[in-house]
Amino acid sequence: MRIVSRKISRHVLGRTTRLGGSVGVSSAKISGNSPAGIQRSSFTRRISFWRIKRPSFRHSRSSSSSTGPYSFPSTRTIHCSGIRDTGYGIRDTRSIRDAGSSRIADLASRIFFGYVPGVKLLLIDGHYYVYRSFFAIQNLSNSRGEPTNAIFGFTKTLRLMIKHLQPELGAVFWDEGLPEKRMILQPAYKETRKEMPQPMVPQLDFIQEELTALLGFKNISLPKTEADDLMGCYAVAACKRNIEVILATNDKDLYQLVGPCVKVYTTAKADLLSPKDAFALLGEAEVTTKWGVPPNLIGDVLALSGDSVDNIPSAGFGRKTAATLLLEHGGLESLFANIDKVKSARNREKLTANREQIQQNRKMVELDCDTPLPVPIDDLRIKPDYPGLIAALEKCEFKSLLQEVRDEAAKVGTVRQAELLL
Repeated sequence: MRIVSRKISRHVLGRTTRLGGSVGVSSAKISGNSPAGIQRSSFTRRISFWRIKRPSFRHSRSSSSSTGPYSFPSTRTIHCSGIRDTGYGIRDTRSIRDAGSSRIADLASRIFFGYVPGVKLLLIDGHYYVYRSFFAIQNLSNSRGEPTNAIFGFTKTLRLMIKHLQPELGAVFWDEGLPEKRMILQPAYKETRKEMPQPMVPQLDFIQEELTALLGFKNISLPKTEADDLMGCYAVAACKRNIEVILATNDKDLYQLVGPCVKVYTTAKADLLSPKDAFALLGEAEVTTKWGVPPNLIGDVLALSGDSVDNIPSAGFGRKTAATLLLEHGGLESLFANIDKVKSARNREKLTANREQIQQNRKMVELDCDTPLPVPIDDLRIKPDYPGLIAALEKCEFKSLLQEVRDEAAKVGTVRQAELLL
């Protein structure tokens, strides 16, 4: 898709039905037999524990911008071992002072150069991970019979991302209807998406309206804008500031953005170098191997092969054939300019007969990255609300997960006490 933006609604996948906050229709692009991209139904039953009064955090001072919400690696500003007993009843604060100096240097870099060295920005495709969690985890509910499978999976997934990647900045992006320009080009766009299962509706509401913020992330969406377009806008803007971007998604269109500054986060077994690996970051080399073409030609491949998930018609070419043709001729424009040089008569015939459709497909899959950012990048600091998150997990009755979060909250409290000494 072009590089642009979407808002959250609850309507038949891709159509519009506003959620109470900033969330809407599901456009999760899940391949295979899983019921991807299901639309919202009219089911509006609210679940009792999904409106939680968040307790205020005891500490008036905010978390350090360079301290990750879940772990405390030695490369971060403050480490739990930064304060230690010297044996004489005096605490050694040298590492804390060094950390403070490092933070000052980082702040100076932001003031004078517009970016902080080594900062990572994690952009998450919200609907994809909600759908994946819902269908991957079956028959999970609390003692009141309220389904919690999507909530559990989404929480575990985002926490794993933080553990794996340790980003300083992050946001969750949601679809909110479909762009008019795509609907004008192809009125049947995403028309084949199924309706969202009823047990998923209240869980999605809670995730969008409560859980995402408790986990420390901003929700980002815009009316008649798709999540992949908005993610593209942020990726382009972040790269201009030398901020490393990681895309957590399964959306084919977003692979077009991969480059020196942008990678795709995946836990798919097919993408892992070793069965022992927990995740992989796909850069230019990995994406080129996966697609058979470099990232800048992926949109051309989709223009020829179509995308059944989004109901974009094929021009009669499979992905491998499309990749081969594009590599031979250097891209779609060059391919059309040299149709007479295409070796296969059958391929020449398909290119000639479907030229208009192919060009239309190319516009459909082009990301629209020109939309102004609705939330500044500097406001995307990941800051979990531990008291609120603990209260939510208690209501959901996630025992082991609840204990993990309680342990983390205790560690964060120790770190914040150390910061007061700076």
